[in-house]
Amino acid sequence: MPKSRIIKPIPPKSEQEELYDAVFGPNEEMSEDLADDILATYAVTGQMLVDKFKARLQERIKEIHDQTGEIPAPLEATMRNVRQYERERIPRTVGADEWVSEIFGAALLPSSHASPLFSFRTSSTGEISENDRDILSRLMLELEEADQ
Repeated sequence: MPKSRIIKPIPPKSEQEELYDAVFGPNEEMSEDLADDILATYAVTGQMLVDKFKARLQERIKEIHDQTGEIPAPLEATMRNVRQYERERIPRTVGADEWVSEIFGAALLPSSHASPLFSFRTSSTGEISENDRDILSRLMLELEEADQ
């Protein structure tokens, strides 16, 4: 049998690894939500872990800089990655007009709806469009007819 086809046996797991697998399930089965739930049982959040890691990394960079006068490239890259991760986790701020435009954008509507029922984008604050005024008038008539 060629050596490339020989399957090496998987080393047996230690008692601690077996315990972790029994309690948490194998690592490959753990989703991010499950990990968050497990951390929550210990009153720990992912952000707390990131903050603690960042603080320890900053301390280490300061120590090395004080000793050598330089910052090692791997530590600098790691700090840059942590900061980028934090920026990506913060939701982007969006103005009200842009937010409404995204909600009622034509690309998001099914082809059966040519235009939104309410045209917020063309009205100034406190005004409604003619189309909206017509819709409201028809609804008022329907309600009055239903009352009679």
